[in-house]
Amino acid sequence: MAVTQLRPRPHLYDPGWTPRQRQVLDLLARGRTNPQIGEALGISLDGAKWHVSEVITKLGVDSREEAAEYWRQYNGLPARLHRVFAGVASMAGLKWAATAVGVVVLAAAIAVGAAIFANLRDGEGDNEAAAPGDVDTTAPTPGAGGTTTPSPGGQGGALSLGGSATLPANLAFYYFSAPPQSDAGYDGRIIRAYRDAAGTLHKDDVFAFFSARGEKPHDYAFDSRMGEIVAAVCQQPPACTQVGPALASARATVYHSLDGGVTWAEYGEVTGAGSFIAVFPGGALRATPVQEASGGQSVRYSLFPSGVEVLPPAGDYSLYPYNVPGLGLTWTNAKGVVYDAMGQEVLRLQLDTSAVTAPKLLGFSNGELTASWRRQSELIIGTFASDGTLKTSYTWAANQDLQPVRLAGVNTVAGSVQTESSNNAMHGAIIDLATNTIRPLPDLDDRSSTFTVSTVAGPFLRVTSAGDCLNVREQPSTSAAVVGCYADNVVFKDGGESKQADGKTWLAVETPTGKPGWAVADYLSR
Repeated sequence: MAVTQLRPRPHLYDPGWTPRQRQVLDLLARGRTNPQIGEALGISLDGAKWHVSEVITKLGVDSREEAAEYWRQYNGLPARLHRVFAGVASMAGLKWAATAVGVVVLAAAIAVGAAIFANLRDGEGDNEAAAPGDVDTTAPTPGAGGTTTPSPGGQGGALSLGGSATLPANLAFYYFSAPPQSDAGYDGRIIRAYRDAAGTLHKDDVFAFFSARGEKPHDYAFDSRMGEIVAAVCQQPPACTQVGPALASARATVYHSLDGGVTWAEYGEVTGAGSFIAVFPGGALRATPVQEASGGQSVRYSLFPSGVEVLPPAGDYSLYPYNVPGLGLTWTNAKGVVYDAMGQEVLRLQLDTSAVTAPKLLGFSNGELTASWRRQSELIIGTFASDGTLKTSYTWAANQDLQPVRLAGVNTVAGSVQTESSNNAMHGAIIDLATNTIRPLPDLDDRSSTFTVSTVAGPFLRVTSAGDCLNVREQPSTSAAVVGCYADNVVFKDGGESKQADGKTWLAVETPTGKPGWAVADYLSR
């Protein structure tokens, strides 16, 4: 199927926002009301209403909610990346057109922590005409101007294995365990572990739905928030994990969750070999091996469930896709060339020429990209400046295996490490780049070996005793529009705000798929 990569329409990318309009869009995307916008910007209520009206008119949309969704989906991260990677093309979203089925739009799911981009703002002056009542006599809003000052980093050098650590507060670890003395891989569970405000350790199996049915997903993928999930269950196990004719005809049912694995629905069916790579709003990216006429094999990528083929940049199938926190979908080759979701080159990582594997992109923070790769017998973790220059590198040359997985904070990488003290079993670990120390996390040990899948920053709120489900609303009001209804044990990100309205205490939350909203505190536990 022929596929063309389409660029976003100009007005959906950047119609020429003024700095003040960007501030207003940021606040709209956080669900702020006009009075709250006025208070945050130090302007009058009339001034706030005027700016919101200007933004809605400029976009050509019908409501503030549509404007907020536009900023979150299409312009929040690209505007910031554009300021960091000067002159680099946007990563506003994915649009793929298939000649047989028309245009299919897939908006890249981009998890952006507020701390990462709080200071990534333009430094130019506000030259727009003053709005009615727009007299700003307060100090500038933090992060509204100036340049980014990266947090102090480590000095690089050799990594060493240190003593064990406890699971960090305000950080959820996702991992699976391999049964003792087994070649069967993971045990059919993906565990989310985190500590609540009282320090109590929670361990939730996001695949408990399947365990209760006596099933074990053989393939799965998550969005970057670990909130939207697809999981495939073989209809004729173990055919889906074999090779040859049995695999070619094997069928699997695909299930879909939008609340971090608490509730599931059937999503479709897949046949034959293939593996899900990542999940985005509107579809999941799936890699399928293809036998070439020359006798060799290559990989093709498509969206599930639509089946629309996704072309890597320039049709280069040696590129590998990653769903990178802070960047979204990227493509990378063994030479360290990084392309964005639109197929534009955004970075050339200056790797050591002796690198023998393509870099794995671990995350983007404070204007720097962190990646890992192997060089002969060593594993390297490196941080790169916006021009691709290798700023700092850390080496691990020990015989024990080290698997970095995800950037988990400033100077912190989550992963797994092999230790001699436990018969070379793997353990979840924190790699502290500030001290060059790898610290295993025995909190995560359930079976023989533990393999880290991902991390998500907190703090968290948990739905409890909500009955059928708990409504999350756009505003703290029982009459406000409903964002979604969530069952007990769904975990939200704590928005850190509370309000009194309609005789109830409301807490600001972020749903598992990243939508902001408000929920009644009586049904939430920290």
